[in-house]
Amino acid sequence: MSEAQAIESIAGIGVGVDFTARDLQDKAKEKGLPWSVCKGFDGFAAISSFVKAPKDAEALRNLHFTLEVNGEQRQVGNSADMLNSIPALICYLSTVYTLSPGDLIFTGTPQGVAPLKKGDHILSKLEDWTELKIEVV
Repeated sequence: MSEAQAIESIAGIGVGVDFTARDLQDKAKEKGLPWSVCKGFDGFAAISSFVKAPKDAEALRNLHFTLEVNGEQRQVGNSADMLNSIPALICYLSTVYTLSPGDLIFTGTPQGVAPLKKGDHILSKLEDWTELKIEVV
């Protein structure tokens, strides 16, 4: 797959928050066990609504996103800071996995990860295009 084909394959983009059970992750790491299960509980991958993806490689290289907890900004990111561009990631992933319409690709987490507690309100935004609101229960 070429990068141009990768760009054409993007139906939409949004913002997501993938949670990790840090307590279980720490225990698994101590025992040298895989910790991917610590990210796989019900509700651990919240996603916003999707917007039509730009079909311009430059626009995909400059997507700004933020995350606030209880009104305090915790994370700020931009796709320009990623080690690989979005089209390059799709090209690579297509060599490892069969990608199908509807598949989701989470691209990473900027600095600012911190514990959450019951009652916290999370707001994550992608540009001024879409947002995700979560209440921790």
